[in-house]
Amino acid sequence: MQSIQAQLGKVQVELDEAKASTDLRNACLHPLQTLKRQVETQASIAHIDQAGQAAVEAADEAFGKIEAAASQQKSTGTGTVGDKDERVYVKPRRVVKVAALAPPGYLETQSDVDGYLDRLRKALEHAISAGERIEIR
Repeated sequence: MQSIQAQLGKVQVELDEAKASTDLRNACLHPLQTLKRQVETQASIAHIDQAGQAAVEAADEAFGKIEAAASQQKSTGTGTVGDKDERVYVKPRRVVKVAALAPPGYLETQSDVDGYLDRLRKALEHAISAGERIEIR
C-alpha cells in the first residue's frame, strides 16, 4: 500500500509542476487510484506485492504521458499539458538501474569496484549532460 501511495505522490507532484490539465491528471492518476482501491480490500500478500509492481509501471506510464504532452506543446506550440495557455518545461526523466551496470556475480577486487563505479558515473553524467533528471532503481 505504501509503495502505491509513494508512486501516486510522485505522479501528483509531477502533474502539479507541469500545471497539468484535468484530462491529463485523470489519465495519469486513475490507474494508480484503481490499484490503491484494489489493495485496500486485498488480503493476499502476493497480490499486494504485484499491485506495488504494477504501480511502478503505471507511474512510469504517467511520466511518459506528461513528458509526451510537454514535448508536443514544445514542438507544436500547442498541447494538453496545462489548462491555461502557458508554456511548461518538463525535464525528461531517466531511470538508472544500478544493478544492471554491475558485472555478473560478485565484486571481489578493487578493480571490480572501480569498473562498476566508472560505469555508474558515466551513466549518471550522460543523463545529466543530456538535461535529464535521474531516478535510481
